Amino acid sequence: MNICKINSNKFILFFVIAVNAIIPLIVWPFGNDYFYLPKIIILSVLTVLLLCFILLNKPFKLSFSKDFLALYFYLTFVLLSAIFSKYKAQAFLGAHLRYEGALTLIIYSLILYFSYKTSSEKDNIKYILISLLISSCLIGIYSLIQYFGLDFIPRDAFRQEWIYHSFATLGNPNFLGSHLSMTFMISLCLFLSCKKSKTSCLLFFVTLILYSALICSRTRSAWVSTALTSLLFCILFFKNIIKNYKKIIVLLIACILITYSLNSVHDGFISDRFLSFLNDYKRITVDKDEIMRVGSQRIFIWTRTFEYIFDKPLLGNGPDTFNKVFFMTPDEAKYYFGSPLIYVDKAHNEYLQIAVTMGFPALFAYLWFLALIIYKSFKALKRHKNIYLVCLLSAVISYLIQAFFNISVVSVAPVFWSVLGLLMASYKKAGVR
Repeated sequence: MNICKINSNKFILFFVIAVNAIIPLIVWPFGNDYFYLPKIIILSVLTVLLLCFILLNKPFKLSFSKDFLALYFYLTFVLLSAIFSKYKAQAFLGAHLRYEGALTLIIYSLILYFSYKTSSEKDNIKYILISLLISSCLIGIYSLIQYFGLDFIPRDAFRQEWIYHSFATLGNPNFLGSHLSMTFMISLCLFLSCKKSKTSCLLFFVTLILYSALICSRTRSAWVSTALTSLLFCILFFKNIIKNYKKIIVLLIACILITYSLNSVHDGFISDRFLSFLNDYKRITVDKDEIMRVGSQRIFIWTRTFEYIFDKPLLGNGPDTFNKVFFMTPDEAKYYFGSPLIYVDKAHNEYLQIAVTMGFPALFAYLWFLALIIYKSFKALKRHKNIYLVCLLSAVISYLIQAFFNISVVSVAPVFWSVLGLLMASYKKAGVR
């Protein structure tokens, strides 16, 4: 057996574990950007080191699959969009505080590939998921500490006023919600399927920590995505759910008590957020003009984005150049966002974001790739209800639902792309080609 090959495989496993467990935790409380730039720098360095290591070790073999064809098309249009962009530097490197240019999107694709590659090794998926849940628990505990008004990391000027707001090491409550929409589903599925009492007890507490953090994030898109995904999987696996009714009853009671307790801490801080669903609906029915302010002004952003979407339908304006495209007057900024100095740099819908910045072909290739993975995953579940398949698929679906209302960021996206790669490897192991 070749030692270099073994080292390559171990290096890849370390890289994937780092992406899932270390990158989300990185914070550098100095300078102007505590959360995003440090993450993308470390992620880029790790990626370059891994590629150099692989190039120096010839025994490493690339594994290609026709399932990657849609991803190749997507990356082709990402690169073409960046090359022909009027804003080349930003298209390749990304906008300030976002850093999701073409180079970062290529790194995401490499994360997917290496996650897929390392998952062919026995037990690697287990190690990766364990590391992800440990990291997510730390994030969850930190977010709970913030919810109670404490913070052991200095805050920048922008976040000084975020009293009792949970964002942990991810930089924003919405991003915390995006992350937890995946990890909560993974933990929940593992807990419900676990038959070992000690492990089941541990997963029960992990699930409660992640649920508590999800509630504290006050991110409605994440609440909706986890609720819809949970409902979908309850319907699909009804027989299995019935078998675990005792676990479900205990978990539901615990979640109700946690929700009540956390809501009581700040006199309805959470219930007010939940009731905002109804308030948005009432605003629309009373005054049609209010529709533009619904969903934290998302309707306004989406409506304005549709005005630009057909300007450059083939290649868009370049990856992560939304702030160069989106325009609003100072009066509009003050009316909708409370300040004439506010600017919008993301579409607050991942799919609209891709269409307007990289064009319809890139969006179609991306959706084709996702649809293929989801279809083959469900096909694999018909053959064999592998728990890793279930938890990874639920995480992917939950993320994709919340992506209708949220944005892709370097704090969360690397984990999503890694989970996609793990899911691909899981359905391959189930014999689906």
